[in-house]
Amino acid sequence: MVGEDKGEAMIMVALLAITQADYLESLPPADRPYTFFIDVRHVPDEQREQHVKALQFTLASASRQRVIEYCTAQPTGIPGLLAVDIRNLLWDGNEVTQVFQRYPYGRKVLSKRHNVIAVPRAWRADWLILELWDTTRSDARYRLLYGDADINRDQWLEFHGQQKADKEFAIGFIEGNSGVTVSRKRVLISDERRDNVWTTLDFLEVDGKGDPLEQPGNVIDWQAKPIHDGSEHIAALYKHSIKTGDRGALQDYFLSNAKGERVEAGPAALVQDRTRSFRGLSEIRLGACVTCHGGGLNFPTSDEWRLFRGSRYVTQAAKVKLGAFFAPVARKMETHNVDFEAGVKLVNGLSGEQNAKQFAAVVAWYDADVTPEQAARELGIPAEELGLAIAYSAKQGIDVGARLSHLAEGGDIPRSSWESNFTLILEVIEQWQSSKR
Repeated sequence: MVGEDKGEAMIMVALLAITQADYLESLPPADRPYTFFIDVRHVPDEQREQHVKALQFTLASASRQRVIEYCTAQPTGIPGLLAVDIRNLLWDGNEVTQVFQRYPYGRKVLSKRHNVIAVPRAWRADWLILELWDTTRSDARYRLLYGDADINRDQWLEFHGQQKADKEFAIGFIEGNSGVTVSRKRVLISDERRDNVWTTLDFLEVDGKGDPLEQPGNVIDWQAKPIHDGSEHIAALYKHSIKTGDRGALQDYFLSNAKGERVEAGPAALVQDRTRSFRGLSEIRLGACVTCHGGGLNFPTSDEWRLFRGSRYVTQAAKVKLGAFFAPVARKMETHNVDFEAGVKLVNGLSGEQNAKQFAAVVAWYDADVTPEQAARELGIPAEELGLAIAYSAKQGIDVGARLSHLAEGGDIPRSSWESNFTLILEVIEQWQSSKR
């Protein structure tokens, strides 16, 4: 819409709102209250497809729904606008209301029935992607996927069908050169009877008491006798298509300390994202799990069990004891990763690695400073009109603040400032439009 004649852009926005209403009217009355739109019209044309693919991956990864057609957004016939039914996503309506209390891109309208901000009918895709993958800024993922904002590790394991770990069925490997843990030591552990849940045991330092090779019993019985300092948990979210019959799985992630208490980011002394692949941060948040696990589970670069069992000084009894734990893990990991590749392809047509790169690119685009041109695009007005509207408000004695003033003068502002000022800028634009009538 940037570059259109003055007033034409606002007319276009109004027409699109009418088109949304027309789409809702085409639905059965019972479906309308649960139908919401997801918007990518503010994204440059050449990047819209990338945003839609990241959105589909995110929605399916944040839904208990197994049917792909129900846990992804569907076309509406309106360019740049998709629709979801929160019943199909298996999202609780009360939790949706809680999540969208902080939606920044619209007016705050008080619900007539409840003393809360009404849920907006249309949501921005880029904002929603970040809300569902960065739990340091929002509990949206916990509320919508699990229905529990206070979920802990053991509840998360139970959600994925795993009760207390049984040491008799534990399998795994020791990573001796991890690119994530500061100590470079990490254990990946699972249950031989199922391959849908995997847990890492991460160590601040490796000594006699906390060495997985020296204390294999405590590694295997990791919940009852923790010798580690924190964990990343990975579970398969199985999906299938009712149209094609194809099947696959996505990955759910959870971070905890050794006690099982949830953490929103891994402690910097324990784990780091050395590639800074998510939001440019070394701090590991759930979104970093997406970019790190592009191909599914990561195989060890240095398998310490294989090095250990080759030593002629190790007793046969020790080899047998540890061998039962470490031997059968590779095939299960391969099966898991094949399912993951198929799952990603189901939701957006990409390979796992392609998906990780596009996901990171979409997040980076959202995190970039907002230019005057992009601000105008997001408001649906010509770029030159944005500066005029802010200047007009300043002359009327309205304090628009330093950031919006800088934007009016052609400068860029942080995305966080744009979010916090969006309601104000809507009022500024409305006043400017009214002054011209």
